[in-house]
Amino acid sequence: MAPQAEELRLRIERFFKMSGFRLAYLSYIGKWAFLGFIVGVVGGVAAIIFQAMLILLETFFWEKFALLTGEKLATLLLPAFGGLVSGVIVYKVAPEAEGHGTDAVIRAIHRRWSKIRARVPLVKVIASSAVIASGGSAGKEGPIAQVAAGVASILGEKLGLRVCDRRVFVAAGIAAGIGAIFKAPFGASLFAIEVLYKRDYEVEAFVPSIIASVVGYSIYCSVYGWTPVLSFPGNIFIPPIEFIFVAILGLLSGFLAVIYVKIFYG
Repeated sequence: MAPQAEELRLRIERFFKMSGFRLAYLSYIGKWAFLGFIVGVVGGVAAIIFQAMLILLETFFWEKFALLTGEKLATLLLPAFGGLVSGVIVYKVAPEAEGHGTDAVIRAIHRRWSKIRARVPLVKVIASSAVIASGGSAGKEGPIAQVAAGVASILGEKLGLRVCDRRVFVAAGIAAGIGAIFKAPFGASLFAIEVLYKRDYEVEAFVPSIIASVVGYSIYCSVYGWTPVLSFPGNIFIPPIEFIFVAILGLLSGFLAVIYVKIFYG
């Protein structure tokens, strides 16, 4: 190794070792403003990479592959192929990357001191992109939560964060990733602090999550544009009587959600 490269490596190692010491002397707001910004950048970049992988595979599957086999045959074959590729990659390389993603993050936070193996984010990006891009029944929320949380966990260890701080850091990573990919930073910050518990909130993660989600959202939108994922007309008027039906819809949706979870998780 060249002397310059070795010196750079030693400087980086010293920086990570000293970071935990330095951060201990910063105020709470200053500390988490800095950490929230850092994890926001990481989460935003993770969302950009995930979205780029989705676009790349969708182009390959539905423009290249479908051109060879025909659209009807591709519609039958691609979801199975995507699921097969995803399953092989996950079970051979990182079994903890299976499934939805959010549940694995919750398990890591509560049972593994917020530690996620370094290979998990990359495996999750590839495996989930293969399923989603091929037309499989899957979405972006779980994968980006696990990807961003995994990168945050790795960075938190490098920064020498304590277990309690790393838990907050990972929660902020979830907010950054989801806020970016869905272009909904404030909703993502609330999601990140409540999804970790059944009947409680990670209150300490609220400020870092807001900062991280706004930063991640800004970075992601600077690449993929600022148009909302869901758009509504600004001059819409809803008669008050319709709020009754909205409330009924909410109750039915909650009831169906409970049934779905019971069936899905057994």
